[in-house]
Amino acid sequence: MDGVAWDDRYRVGVAVIDSAHQKLFALVRRLVLLSGDEQRSQWACEESVKYLKNYTLKHFAEEEAYMRQCGYDGYEKHKKIHDDMREVQLPAYEKELGETGYSSEAVQHFVGFCIGWLTGHIMMEDRNITREKGDAFTPPDRLKNVEDFAEAVSEVLKDLFALQVKIASMHYEVDEFGPGVYYCLVYRSDRGERFLVTFLLNEQLVLHTVSEMPGVPFDKIDNIVLYATRQIARHLLEHIGMFFQNVGVCRLEKEALLDEKKFLAGMNVANPYCSILFETQYGPFAICVNK
Repeated sequence: MDGVAWDDRYRVGVAVIDSAHQKLFALVRRLVLLSGDEQRSQWACEESVKYLKNYTLKHFAEEEAYMRQCGYDGYEKHKKIHDDMREVQLPAYEKELGETGYSSEAVQHFVGFCIGWLTGHIMMEDRNITREKGDAFTPPDRLKNVEDFAEAVSEVLKDLFALQVKIASMHYEVDEFGPGVYYCLVYRSDRGERFLVTFLLNEQLVLHTVSEMPGVPFDKIDNIVLYATRQIARHLLEHIGMFFQNVGVCRLEKEALLDEKKFLAGMNVANPYCSILFETQYGPFAICVNK
């Protein structure tokens, strides 16, 4: 597990937390490599998953102890995310892995989830533990229009993923985006309003983002990359969702990975609240929101 990529952007600034994150990166990297070796993947993956689970639970306990000790304001919210991972997500994946005999697809599902969840959680939750309060994002009541929202998304992408971002179009009329991932999430607010959010991510951008955390380069969009992208997109949407105005609490109803044809067919009949195209050094990224 030597030679695992570690970028200072993942650094929280607390030795016990950063050390644990480096260990988790190494464990996930091992699982990525094992998932491509069917001859020895079942037993080795089973043992690695068990170790990863136990180490994750140990890390959560240490991280929560630190948050309590330093009086972190976001402790309750952060602990709920840990609780969901402990009590819901990990048991569900354990069940899937066991019932399928650690099949290749189940292992890829789990590995992709780990990459996406850890990337999103560390960058969007853990770093807040030591972030100066004055360095918080703009509160939602100070964002009045789509232009502000686009600028906020740009800043999040720059901060979390070290991307060079510029807004290419505020009124993006999607006609041909090309190879990549089209990920659609449907939310409903507590006021009954329905929101459909679609992320369009260029293939090169997806492969770069997913490859960073485990330090294993992916050269094509496979199941691991797709599962990881879904988790990262969810974290990103939760992070930027606070910039929407007066929509109340929203809950995810369903999600879907679309191909380009289905996405374009849906856009032809949609009336988007916003459709914004961003350019990065790894290719384009777009977000479309329909009410």
